[in-house]
Amino acid sequence: MKSAVMIGIFVGGLLCLDVASGRADEPLQDLSGPAFSFYQDGLAAAAEGNWPIAEYYFNEADDSSPDMPQIWFNWAVAKAHLPGDELRAAALLKAFLLRQPNSPQRDTINKIRGRLEDVVRDHIRVILSGLNGLVGQESEQAFLCLPEEVRFIAERQLSAGLYDDAAATLKKADGLRL
Repeated sequence: MKSAVMIGIFVGGLLCLDVASGRADEPLQDLSGPAFSFYQDGLAAAAEGNWPIAEYYFNEADDSSPDMPQIWFNWAVAKAHLPGDELRAAALLKAFLLRQPNSPQRDTINKIRGRLEDVVRDHIRVILSGLNGLVGQESEQAFLCLPEEVRFIAERQLSAGLYDDAAATLKKADGLRL
């Protein structure tokens, strides 16, 4: 919980720099029509702290105009405020930085991305410690060797408090014996 609070504060600082101003690093000159409208609605929801609605609108903006780093950045900020979406938020921030390698906030964004990834690793550790018979470094290495989709499903199930479902997902995965 401590790391989630720290991320909220850290992401909140980044939010003030970029989402509130409505920009990431470059003008939204290529964003028009429904994408622009969805984007503006996402910014308004984010400014009100309504993260589920902001996430929805940034998702819709991305569907309408899928190659806009500003959308990815703000979508990542919204996802970072939603429990269980840390992995996707980190991935969106990485995508943003790949397209905006000279972002003036690159170091800050990388720190946030690292903290989001730490939260995901903490969730994985909780999954492992919550499953009887899977304790220690060997279990963690076995988990990390599983396909990304299996890890993502198990992590989401854990975030929702579905420990038995997470255990069942892991039991079905190849190479992991409980």
